[in-house]
Amino acid sequence: MFEAIIVSPVFKGKTTLMRHRAANAALKEEIARVHAWSQKCFTEEEWERRKGEFVLD
Repeated sequence: MFEAIIVSPVFKGKTTLMRHRAANAALKEEIARVHAWSQKCFTEEEWERRKGEFVLD
């Protein structure tokens, strides 16, 4: 199981589904080799507001 937090200005104005599709397209080859994949996609502004909600290992 892989989980990723992806922060990019590319996500600005995009829906969650559009963000996930963009990340999946960019990581297509890597995702194909893993069993399970979970992602959280944020703009830089969203991440600054919400980063305290996550425990990063």
